[in-house]
Amino acid sequence: MIEEVFRNYLINDPGITSYVAQRIYPLRLPQNPTYPSITYQVISEVTTYHMTAENSIRECRIQIDIYAESYAESKTIWRTIHNVISGFRGVWDTTNIQGVFGISSQDFEEEETKIFRVSADYYITYEV
Repeated sequence: MIEEVFRNYLINDPGITSYVAQRIYPLRLPQNPTYPSITYQVISEVTTYHMTAENSIRECRIQIDIYAESYAESKTIWRTIHNVISGFRGVWDTTNIQGVFGISSQDFEEEETKIFRVSADYYITYEV
């Protein structure tokens, strides 16, 4: 599954893990999280087709959310991730990545916790 491959790629980047260690979670943070942390989720995944059947190319929109105790730290971590994945072509684990493209990002402050969050979406085109 692309989300596992995506997480493994982030976990294996020393620049990213220097901020968050192994704190990269699917969908939501655990109870009482340690910050900074990252969550990820697939927003949509599309199978492509040619004239007679589906082909091996998939297009996925994945969202990452970076949580930190300061606005500057959330932006620094997002920029680090963006620099690592945006425009990437190559192999993650054994998955052939055709391309990763940044779509959008937004900044938030969580009302209850006063934690800062950057939410960013990326398209990933890959072969299965």
